[in-house]
Amino acid sequence: MTQKSTIGLIELPELGLFDSNGNNWLSLDRGNALISKQVLLSNLQAAGFDPQLINLNRGDYQEEFGTATWGNTHFTKVYLGNKISDLDPSAYETWGVTNNFAQFREIACLTIKHLASQGKPVVVGGSDVIAESQSYLAAGATALVLDKSGAANAPIMDYVLGRTPREELSGVMLANGTQPSPRARQVLDPQDWPLPDVSIAKQCLGTRYKGVPIPAELLPTGSIFADLGCDRKCDFCQTPRYRVGYRPMSPERTLQWYKIQKEAGAKLINSASDQFLGRIIKKGGREDVLEIMQGIRDLGMSFFWSNGLELKKATLGRGINRKEGMNLTPDEELINALWGWDGKVGCYLAYVPAERPIFGQENYTKLLPWQEHCEMLKAIARAGVLYIRYGVIIGFA
Repeated sequence: MTQKSTIGLIELPELGLFDSNGNNWLSLDRGNALISKQVLLSNLQAAGFDPQLINLNRGDYQEEFGTATWGNTHFTKVYLGNKISDLDPSAYETWGVTNNFAQFREIACLTIKHLASQGKPVVVGGSDVIAESQSYLAAGATALVLDKSGAANAPIMDYVLGRTPREELSGVMLANGTQPSPRARQVLDPQDWPLPDVSIAKQCLGTRYKGVPIPAELLPTGSIFADLGCDRKCDFCQTPRYRVGYRPMSPERTLQWYKIQKEAGAKLINSASDQFLGRIIKKGGREDVLEIMQGIRDLGMSFFWSNGLELKKATLGRGINRKEGMNLTPDEELINALWGWDGKVGCYLAYVPAERPIFGQENYTKLLPWQEHCEMLKAIARAGVLYIRYGVIIGFA
């Protein structure tokens, strides 16, 4: 029996920003369920590798790594968790690092530099890698994954391990050599993402979420990402650059993921999709949404929307611009299914983005006008969701 190649998958430490009085200006966000790691671990395991999670986010170690100034205030940058340099760079045949956020770029690059120090290949992916590729290559990455669907993962791991890739390389950037196509030749649909083993799901469970009070009977938290991409294009958002269109899981597949979370012990599920309602614009999509939400409740489980949902699609007109105009009346049945909470199961927490344009209207035609936005918020509150977090997203060019 051929031994499977080992891959060390890193969950990065947390970032702290301390002023001269020792106050951390960033809220510590540790203990969350590991959404993308669960998908990635399952993907690589199904491809015949032996991926192992190394979570650097949960220790008590702190280390300074830089400074920053904002106005007249000087800050010390600190990473918190486990000590990066304690990792043995030769412990695995190859390494994987993911980072979706610009604020963690320096920590990611510190980690990559250390892991690459003894010649083992380091493959790096995530949204920030797409945005700022050269920083990761300069840190020592062997290859960058630009494909967000998972299709590029197995071939690039074959390549860095010195094997003939099972498929022609695409959706990646190499530190050296001929560059493959930056777009994946064949996007992997979330419907076809391998289901996680219960053992993987258990590793990725969480114990908290952004300081929200969660009672013991709803812990631990699990996670699911039930679709990929988006049907709209907003100028503040990177998602359209993934070029995968909008790809949802079917109700049956979505509920399979929920059942595995339940088997792993999860009580409250982070539904991290912000385009869950993209289903609504296709024939039968509303019924799919209702089926999924009822199926979750039938499992005796609760959930929360951590990235918000597109509110216009929760109207009777589903956000579709018809000849007779748009019906922006809240769809009460749909809203109750998505945001309803009965004290035991249903929607425990909802993040609701303000969805307001700063300049112009061109890329915001799919968003609700202000008065209708307010009426939608009232309908969501009436559905009974226990906690609402209302936020403003500010995009920078």
